[in-house]
Amino acid sequence: MSHTNSTPKPEASMSGHTPGPWHIVTDEHGNTEIITDSRPYICTVAPGKCEDVTVANARLIAAAPDMRSLLLQIHTELSNTASADADPANWEGYTMHRIEKLLWPENAGGNHETG
Repeated sequence: MSHTNSTPKPEASMSGHTPGPWHIVTDEHGNTEIITDSRPYICTVAPGKCEDVTVANARLIAAAPDMRSLLLQIHTELSNTASADADPANWEGYTMHRIEKLLWPENAGGNHETG
């Protein structure tokens, strides 16, 4: 049995999604929704056990386009690490800063608890 690597290019696999940035809003009925500047509705976030859970879920959903963009950047950088121009030390710090900003937007670069 032969196996071929048919993994799609990352930029092609989700090319149909609504571009970001995505924003969190509360509608006139108190529902938490995800919207964009170009599209007034992406989804309604199901209520969690408490408001904190709903907000956390909404933040995760709203961050999806930025997370995808960062993953594409990481993929590109890792693909190019053999190039003479690549400086992994500089790239690592920049990438960690971007990841921290996505994970903890209210405290990017500070101390964080995981989990």
